[in-house]
Amino acid sequence: MLGYGMPNCPEGKTIDTRAECESAHTALGLEISPVWAGTTSSIPGLCSHRAPNWGGQHHLHFNSQAVGTIRDDLSPVCRA
Repeated sequence: MLGYGMPNCPEGKTIDTRAECESAHTALGLEISPVWAGTTSSIPGLCSHRAPNWGGQHHLHFNSQAVGTIRDDLSPVCRA
């Protein structure tokens, strides 16, 4: 998991499916629910996590758009 506000995962380190994103969240001990999944350019691409104390909204984010926008409240989750 990169830091909050970091850019997208490096090439070759992206998590490309929602199922894999959920598995990564579980492996890292991150909150999953509630989940946001869709396509938008306003959040980081692919798999990311929202800080638990950031308004209690969606934690796991899966954006099917590969490249998105950096946000201070979201941390890209990448392959090790």
